[in-house]
Amino acid sequence: MNTESAKQMLFQSLIGTILVLTLSELAQAEPRVLRVEFAAPDAAEQWSFTDERATIANGALQLDGSESPTYAFLKAPAFGDVTLSAKFQVEPHQGVHAVGFVIGSTDSLHYHYVHFDKQSAILCRSDVESEWHELGRSPAHHEPGPWYKARLERRGTKLSVYFADELLYEADAPDIQDGLIGF
Repeated sequence: MNTESAKQMLFQSLIGTILVLTLSELAQAEPRVLRVEFAAPDAAEQWSFTDERATIANGALQLDGSESPTYAFLKAPAFGDVTLSAKFQVEPHQGVHAVGFVIGSTDSLHYHYVHFDKQSAILCRSDVESEWHELGRSPAHHEPGPWYKARLERRGTKLSVYFADELLYEADAPDIQDGLIGF
């Protein structure tokens, strides 16, 4: 898959009304939960959007990646160990019906993400050479319309990918950095 195809497929979805992040800033620290309520009046102020196709409306984060990807990143804090969990829905249209969960973003080129398309959950690393260094893949079928729950966890250098509350696979990411999360 070339980089341009990956960019066009990455995000075409709605992210659920509540985003739940569980983070632990130190390995010994008790995890704490950060709940992001998209229905809150100031919800959009907490996010950085790459363009006007990423918005918060009607209690949901809405990403229109039908022509090309659009991203939303939580402005702060940067996370080390983190669980990024959300419900998502894709709308009927042509394409792969994809949503992406991003962690460890240090800039626009360096991050790890899981790409949930209509057939698979694909874990990738992005860097200056390519946005699509595949680290793992598993079937994870979804259709337009229903809401689905997915999760990407980081503990040290181990990344775990979940779909519908089932662990799909784990992969090692020795080069992952602390960074922003997003979709």
